[in-house]
Amino acid sequence: MTAKYKVGLIVGYGLDDMDIITNPMPRPVTTIFGNPSSSLIECRIQGVECAIMPRDSVSPTVPPNLINYRANIWALKEAGCTHVVDIVTAGSLKEEIKPGDLVVPDSFIDLTNGRSHTFFDGQPGSPSGVLLCPMSPSVCESLRKLIVDVGVTNGIECKDGGVGVTINGPRFSTKAESKMYQTFGGDFVNMAFASDAILSKEATMLYSCIILIANYDSWKDGAKVNAKTIKKIKNANKEKIEKLIENVIKKIGEIDWDKEIENLKKETSQGSSKCICKK
Repeated sequence: MTAKYKVGLIVGYGLDDMDIITNPMPRPVTTIFGNPSSSLIECRIQGVECAIMPRDSVSPTVPPNLINYRANIWALKEAGCTHVVDIVTAGSLKEEIKPGDLVVPDSFIDLTNGRSHTFFDGQPGSPSGVLLCPMSPSVCESLRKLIVDVGVTNGIECKDGGVGVTINGPRFSTKAESKMYQTFGGDFVNMAFASDAILSKEATMLYSCIILIANYDSWKDGAKVNAKTIKKIKNANKEKIEKLIENVIKKIGEIDWDKEIENLKKETSQGSSKCICKK
């Protein structure tokens, strides 16, 4: 990969110390939107320049509704990232999507509240103006398809497409809520996907998400929905996720993304890139 491309990885607790990382250099950062969740880990994966943002810091001490999503994404943008690959755990809303499965979604339903989902907030120091960001498509389709194809090539099944229902947290859904999300057409419930996707698009970074299904959410009788089962699923699937990430990043490094990036800037009316961060 040439120096003009760099991959930002957003990971949950337990994935910030992946064996695939080389030359890791933690770097404390701050942004005009406050402090991000953690120090940024500058590194290389398969020779490709990367920056890892641990969403939950070194331990899960900040609930999902209080995470500074804007600072996390802005820090990746300031670090020079052109791509974002996001790893999120979720609860399945469908019988056929099982715990341990990986989903590469193509859209979301945002049911969060109280989170700031724009950098263009009119505050001193923020980007000027108002950005009415189009969210269809909700992710970079080329990057999303690349992840699915890399999974196939490496014997890692990734469900192609899906709708994520993003809720505030930190609590899990009630059974009634979970069943309601099913009627919305949701495939899984999570607490981060929509926030990261919206802000990454505003920042004109090519974004896609890999969902690790941890449980059946609350709609299914007998489903165990708690932090302990999520940690267990993460540990059981860490090697698979690392293998997928490693090969995805390697493949990203073999492609010319200039046209995709330029099209994203045009799509968000940022041909001159209003979302330019200080270096």
